[in-house]
Amino acid sequence: MVTTYPVGIGTKERPTPMGQMFVQRKVSRPTWYVPASIAEDHRKKGDPLPAGFRPAPSTPWENARSI
Repeated sequence: MVTTYPVGIGTKERPTPMGQMFVQRKVSRPTWYVPASIAEDHRKKGDPLPAGFRPAPSTPWENARSI
């Protein structure tokens, strides 16, 4: 069995943040809210996204932590 997980990386328009980072807080089973800039990009492409994605038992987000 092979399991894959999508990974978000920076783009020329929206580069990956650089610098020293730290964990501010942790949340069990977080809902991921789509940032306005990403939602707008998808709307322009005719691919609207929901406002947020809740974790489901069958997804890798089940035990994810938000930082």
